[in-house]
Amino acid sequence: MLPILIYGTTLGFTLALIAIGLSLVFGVARIINFAHGAFFAIASYTLYLFFITLNIPLPVSMILALISTATISVVMYIISLSRVRGMELNEMIITLAFTIIVIELLRIYFGPSPLGVPSFMKGGITIAGYVVDMQRIFIVVISIATLAALAFLVKKTRIGIGMRALAQDEDAAMLIGVNREKMCIISLAISAILAGIAGVSVTPIMTASLEGAWYALLNGIAIVILGGLGSLVGSLIAAFIIGYAEIIIATYVSSHLKSIVALIFIIVILILRPSGIMGRHHEIEERV
Repeated sequence: MLPILIYGTTLGFTLALIAIGLSLVFGVARIINFAHGAFFAIASYTLYLFFITLNIPLPVSMILALISTATISVVMYIISLSRVRGMELNEMIITLAFTIIVIELLRIYFGPSPLGVPSFMKGGITIAGYVVDMQRIFIVVISIATLAALAFLVKKTRIGIGMRALAQDEDAAMLIGVNREKMCIISLAISAILAGIAGVSVTPIMTASLEGAWYALLNGIAIVILGGLGSLVGSLIAAFIIGYAEIIIATYVSSHLKSIVALIFIIVILILRPSGIMGRHHEIEERV
């Protein structure tokens, strides 16, 4: 039972970073970002490029990976999404196409095989007779710190106030001087950084792989639907529900079946409760 708790917690925090970024973009910019999984993969592969290939020190490599991921997300928005904003089908097609293009470019440059990165943290600690490696503890700590920083940004800063205003009423926010395009770009960059932090922190455990992009995207969508579109709190709760569910299925049924957990949640929630755990019937401020 303890291994399930440990692995489920690690996976839950990782999925939370992915899904909250996806939910943030939807809440602020009203964009269903199918390119989100690509940012997860970009961060993993650029970490490998800087750290392993170019032999740049690890802390610098991590920062460069996150900067690269955020920059690519902003460029994608300026070049394409800003021109079709509000046209949901076009947004989904463009972001999905972006994901496919990124995956194929990564395949061409890095090859089809997964690439490993050494653990950042060596050793482990013993909990109730079970050794927990320091890399998983690192994931939990960095995730908590990141989510705390995001909460401070959203609740206590001018940028956060602007994003919350757009989430509540876009027209009213623009009337009081909120720059919509600026807020959309910032929210997309923050979203990409969140996915990037998830990708960078789990790469030593999961490796950098092309399948990681689809895994992140599929689970991110499932969590956002389960938690309620645009609800950051709902996404956090849903991330742990799906994270523990995947670990339980992998432990007691088959590791090959854990990939369908997200799909099952998507189908069941859309049929039984389309608004999700904390959907639009809750306070609208829950979006951000």
